[in-house]
Amino acid sequence: MLPRTRAALATAAVIVVAGVSATAALAAPTARARSLVTPLRGLDTQIVERINVERAQRGLAPLHLSRRLHAAANFHSYEMARGGFFSHVSLDGTSVSDRLARFYRSAGYRRWEVAETLLWDSGAVDAAAAVREWLTSPEHRSILLDSGLREIGISAVHDGAFQGTAATLVTADFGARSR
Repeated sequence: MLPRTRAALATAAVIVVAGVSATAALAAPTARARSLVTPLRGLDTQIVERINVERAQRGLAPLHLSRRLHAAANFHSYEMARGGFFSHVSLDGTSVSDRLARFYRSAGYRRWEVAETLLWDSGAVDAAAAVREWLTSPEHRSILLDSGLREIGISAVHDGAFQGTAATLVTADFGARSR
């Protein structure tokens, strides 16, 4: 059997919150003032818990934390914050599936599947609101509730000067592999 590879809805899986236009959110990196990017580890944990509550309510297995997917998510959240951009495509042009493959390898697996959801918000972000926003988008909903996805890595960061304002950025990377 050939490996099954899917970068689920990579280009469609972008959410813009708090009235920020899609044009601004997907803008190219801009010159920016130095800012301190700080991790929001408590928010990471709360989002995973909230996603698993939603999955349980629908009879789906919980997502398990993956160190490799967390590393991928963390890399991308910091890259977006420091580069002043918001996109599934990395600053160097790498696609989401290629970026995730660097951290969450497909070699040796007959099944490899990945997906990603992003969020940025200039206001206060809490787990319930983030997951609620994702669930209202058909593309994001299909990722969060995909019974084939079994693992998650998440990284929420706060940037004091993202595109001219303070912002929280969240990268959620999902995956499944089997031999």
